[in-house]
Amino acid sequence: MTKQLSILSQDEINNLYSLPKFDPESRANYFQLNEQETAAMKQYGRALTRLYFILQLGYFKAKTQFFVFDLEEVSSDSRYVSKHYFPEHILRLQGRISKPTRLMQQQVILTISGYKVADKKIRKALLDKAEKLARIHSKPIYIFREIMNYLEQQKILLPGYSVMQKHIIAQGLIHERQRLEAFIDKHLSQEDSERLENLLENKSMGIYLLTYLQQEPNSFMYYQMRSQMLRKKHMKQIHELAQKLIPKMEISNENIRYYSSLAGHYSVYKLNRMKRKMVYIYLICFAYSRYRHINDSMVEAFKHYVRSYETEAEAWSKQSIYTYQLEGMKQLSKVPQILKLFTDQKIEDSLHFGLVRKKAFKILAKNFFLTLSDYITKNSLDKKELKWVFYESIPRQISLNLRSLFMNLHFEALAGHTHLLNATKKLKELLSKSKPLTKVSPELFPCQFIAPHLKKYLYKNGILQVKRYEFLLLRSLRNKIESGDIFIPESFGFKSFDQDLISKSYWEANKTDIIARLDLPKLKQSPKEILSELESKLEQKFKKVNDAILKGKNEYVKITGQKADGSHKWQLDYPKISDKVNHSFFDQFSSIPIASLMDWVDQQTGFLAQFSHILGKNVSQKIPKHQLIASILALGTNHGVGKMGQISDLTSQQLRTARSNFLRAETLEKANIKIVNATSRLPMFKYYNIEEDVVHSSSDGQKFKTQFHTFNSRYSPKYFGLGKGISDYTLVANHIPVNARIIGAHEHESYFVFDLLFNNQTQIQPEIHSTDTDGTNQVNFAILDFFGYQFAPRYKSISSKAKILYTFKHPNQYDQGYLLKSTRKIKLKLIEEEWDNIQRIIASLALKTTTQSTIIKKLAAYARNNRTRKALVEYDKILKTIYLLEYIDSPSLRRNVQKALNRGEEYHQLKRHIFYVHGGKFRVHTMQEQQLIADCTHLIANVIIYYNTWLLSQNLSKNQKGGDEIEIEKIKKIAPVAWQHVNVYGTYKFTTMEFPLEFEQILENATAP
Repeated sequence: MTKQLSILSQDEINNLYSLPKFDPESRANYFQLNEQETAAMKQYGRALTRLYFILQLGYFKAKTQFFVFDLEEVSSDSRYVSKHYFPEHILRLQGRISKPTRLMQQQVILTISGYKVADKKIRKALLDKAEKLARIHSKPIYIFREIMNYLEQQKILLPGYSVMQKHIIAQGLIHERQRLEAFIDKHLSQEDSERLENLLENKSMGIYLLTYLQQEPNSFMYYQMRSQMLRKKHMKQIHELAQKLIPKMEISNENIRYYSSLAGHYSVYKLNRMKRKMVYIYLICFAYSRYRHINDSMVEAFKHYVRSYETEAEAWSKQSIYTYQLEGMKQLSKVPQILKLFTDQKIEDSLHFGLVRKKAFKILAKNFFLTLSDYITKNSLDKKELKWVFYESIPRQISLNLRSLFMNLHFEALAGHTHLLNATKKLKELLSKSKPLTKVSPELFPCQFIAPHLKKYLYKNGILQVKRYEFLLLRSLRNKIESGDIFIPESFGFKSFDQDLISKSYWEANKTDIIARLDLPKLKQSPKEILSELESKLEQKFKKVNDAILKGKNEYVKITGQKADGSHKWQLDYPKISDKVNHSFFDQFSSIPIASLMDWVDQQTGFLAQFSHILGKNVSQKIPKHQLIASILALGTNHGVGKMGQISDLTSQQLRTARSNFLRAETLEKANIKIVNATSRLPMFKYYNIEEDVVHSSSDGQKFKTQFHTFNSRYSPKYFGLGKGISDYTLVANHIPVNARIIGAHEHESYFVFDLLFNNQTQIQPEIHSTDTDGTNQVNFAILDFFGYQFAPRYKSISSKAKILYTFKHPNQYDQGYLLKSTRKIKLKLIEEEWDNIQRIIASLALKTTTQSTIIKKLAAYARNNRTRKALVEYDKILKTIYLLEYIDSPSLRRNVQKALNRGEEYHQLKRHIFYVHGGKFRVHTMQEQQLIADCTHLIANVIIYYNTWLLSQNLSKNQKGGDEIEIEKIKKIAPVAWQHVNVYGTYKFTTMEFPLEFEQILENATAP
């Protein structure tokens, strides 16, 4: 394992452990000495020794590492230091100082900086930490990064890569594997082993049982949900085993998901070739996770059908009312004829009234008299009653789609909802007897959960209407599931909020240790300290911004009128920014086939090496890289492998083989990270920063139609007309898509903001993040703040948002002449009282006890009376108020936010250009396939952006050498989102991929228009 463990690529190793390379600006910064450093330098007599000390110190400041180097290797730095500090000396900038002197200098630097070397004792502590981290997440890169954070906090020098790789991380993973294997020996009985083996051997359904259980539903259709119920039944015993063993394993939820994904991803053939004890661990975690995913899909279907029937009832009731009104108007014209019967002289008074009535019924049918009477007297139909009539009319649909789901889900409730839970248990009991509910005595149905205002619809002549009762109960369950009051314990998305967090008992016993190992400074502060800092900041900002408006210093705030209450109407002028895609700079370059470009970018970055075979690195089967490129293009452009086989010089079978063996979420993620990191190291990249040395990112969803109904596709007339679709939610930083996720069109984008940021594994780490209004909710400011991100959303109607501002003092304590007024005082006591619970939530997010989007979603929609949620929302209000004030006061902030969001829109245009075939519709049946295709599209986009950034970097370097400052400034302003010089479509030739021969000459002569 030690030899095979791969953590970083060679480029990443070189970037982390190689000598830093300084530009003139950073060189001046890192080689600047303070008083203490100057004194330390002066203790050396020779100028050359002093020079070497300054170089060592500068490199240490840059990377907190020591390097052995000859002065020739760092000639530019040596000349700078010599000229700056020893202008009177003519130094021979060659060779290096003696080893004892170099080590002595390093010790001095360590003393000055407060750092220490990772000695034997520290390495033992690092190994212990690696073992603990392996229980949280077994991915080597996660352990590596966490240890790096720990070393930085503790001011410990980073050990060499081989030490980190072989003696710390690999050994930590080995110890964790040995611990789990010993666990299996101790806790797994022979009978349990046979049950697990059955997953790998049973082919009673024509495929392996494990393969059957791995399959996902592609819609909410009845037969798909029945298959889910069957899978759940097959898993019952194994899940019970997992329920018993998982808590004893002492591994995190993240590792449970990771081990489960291995069993879910690998074929039975591959699993049979692995070590049996670890396969058992994978299968146990798979059973635990898969069972919950099945429940999640069933709950989603349950919610979907309730919502669908509500929508249908709404439409039916409206149509009924419309029909009623239309009929009333139609029959109204017959009223005069009926009235004439009373004045007709030919009708004698002695005539029996029954005969008169018959004449009237000939004019207007008897059944329309009551309708017409109600219409004339304006007695409208009861819309709610009509809805209940509709629910009563669809018993078969409810039985087929909802009742089966209801019977196969286990519901639990928070305190205060026992009436609904009791009714649920009773209804299940009655349904299990296979007796029609209409044959059951109404007295047997618990009715305490029925709200008083609904009873008139549920009862007729004092008798409970059972069909209506059933739908009411199902709808009530749906409502309480969404509010978090009813939950499904054995699920991921719908378990209780408390289950999503670190267990209360573990938190109370280990809180200090948990907080200490997390790199979250605010989590370690007291609430009084944090609130005091925020109070000072908010109060100063509140006064400053209002004073600037009153004194006319904020020229962007325009008073537009006065309201009846005396307050002012106002608006904020926004800066106009119009960055353009397809800059004319790229028109100078010949059109290059996308296949050739991908081949060239691979030569530059090595991204294709990330596509390992599904059977492992040591598999004998190899595949030509042009087949891999072709399969990526087939999916990413939406041609599909079949069509690509027809329009290229490869066969469809070759592409299918490449796709099935190499294209996976894991390999595509690694390849995208590889290109993104390579792009970030190009000279041009730093000029994409909106602010100097600050990465400002944005996220937004791009909507795509789906040709087939899938589990996550939804109707949205605004985006899809009469069709369904999904959203590709992407995090864009400095023009580059660094992370993305396919979500349902119905899901709120704000739930996934933190998820994308926190799980971004590239070297591009944003500090400021913007979204449009759709990306905001009541907790995002607070959550992102704890993790060191500044949340900076765009508000189009800022005057309406600024109507609600919160302060630390009562609103009456502020100048009433202020344009921006305080709405309410912050509830500081609530925040302080709930601080422990807030810390537990943040720690749970950091430790990935569940998916971040799940916790955020529940926090945003949790029961209103939950004190912890209310406290977190109060904390969020402080940060939001500070931001709103800054947003109003700072045109540069508004400009930066707009620019960051524009970059997301520009990327969407590029993505739409790439994913163009078949009208840009997803034509697959599962969410996994959608994500695979989207990742291929992102990869193609990253290839193009890398190429453009490389072209700009080459041109920039050429002009920097020539000293053409005007041309340099032009180049810095060109965005890399362009595609007019890349041929994405046409006839594809993969066996003869060549870069244009005239490329170098064009680059040499290229200029920025």
